[in-house]
Amino acid sequence: MMYTTYRSIYTQSTRPTYKGRSARKLRVKRFALAITVLIGLFIAFGTIVQAFSANDRNRETQVPAKTSVRVIIQPGDTLWAIAKEHLSSDMDIREYVYIIMKNNNLDSGLIQAGDVIEVPLFSTP
Repeated sequence: MMYTTYRSIYTQSTRPTYKGRSARKLRVKRFALAITVLIGLFIAFGTIVQAFSANDRNRETQVPAKTSVRVIIQPGDTLWAIAKEHLSSDMDIREYVYIIMKNNNLDSGLIQAGDVIEVPLFSTP
């Protein structure tokens, strides 16, 4: 039998390669890329959810009032009692007290006799 100098154009490697890179390195890079994309998606999704929830919170506390009443604070009056007097049936009293405080630029629930506050009135649907 005669020997030949023919060389195969195919490499006889035991490791699969892609453009000179080993398959393990490719898997690691793909995994890192997938993790980076997932983290980016979580950040984007969280930002969107936070933006919409902030809008909902602002919408709840800044409900435009149809009318309002000026109330002169008497000795012994509290925001809670005033809110209870003017509360519509579908609203939570805590939320209503917060709206009264916000509309009158009050930092706390402390009010004094002689103060005048605006109490928004909401109609019951």
